[in-house]
This record gives sequence, structure tokens and C-alpha cells, in this order.
Amino acid sequence: MSPHDDRRPEETSDAGLPPEDARFVARVAEAYAPPEPTPADRARFRSQLDERLAGRDRARAWRWLAPAALAVAVALIVMLRAPVDEPSEGAPVLATTPSDAIETDPEQQTLLAFISENDSSDEDSLPEDYQAIASLMY
Repeated sequence: MSPHDDRRPEETSDAGLPPEDARFVARVAEAYAPPEPTPADRARFRSQLDERLAGRDRARAWRWLAPAALAVAVALIVMLRAPVDEPSEGAPVLATTPSDAIETDPEQQTLLAFISENDSSDEDSLPEDYQAIASLMY
């Protein structure tokens, strides 16, 4: 064993020491040996150890619970603060009725057909390649 090795030798006997030194080592070991704990001391130690371990479990739970609660709070605030698109008083409201359910009289149908035939849209004035792009978008 080297002088800087922290491991204890395999053999724990003091065979290499003179008898006087061996007795001294034994007395020092007895003087520094901890007293045997009473049952009350053991119970108190065990309860303090359990409290400390439970505290670590609570701290572990807060490590993920706190960021999760913060994320939920931020999401809730963002959702509550987001503007809601409500129609204003003068804005037209689109009908959600299917077109088959709408009854039109023959005069209205004639008027609608006339308007749709004479529709002068800006798309007709565009070049062909722009019209192709516009048809893809709309």
C-alpha cells in the first residue's frame, strides 16, 4: 500500500505494531466510539430523516409543477386578453343557410343573372399570367 492510498489494508489487525502501540490504538478507538443510541434517539433520528427525505420529494415536485402552473397562467392570460372578433352594429352578417333553402322569386333570379353576366371585374383587365395566379388564390 502506498503512503497516499486512502484504502484500508485487507488485514485489520495491529500485528505490525508493538503491543504498547496496539493498546493505545484500542484505547483511542474506545474513547471515540459513539455511544449506543437509546430507542428514543433512534426514533427521533428516523423521524428527522423521514422529514428531510419528504422535503426533497416536495422540492422535486415544485421543480416541474411551478413552471407548468406558470405556463398555464400565461396561456390563460393570453386567451383572455386576445381580441374577440365580434360583428359591429353596422357590419353585415353572413347567412349560414344553405343556398338551396333560400327561396327567390323569378324577378330576383333574373336580376341576379343580369348582374352576374355584366360583372366587370378587375381580373379581366389583368394579363393572363396574373389571372392564372389570381385564380389559384381565389
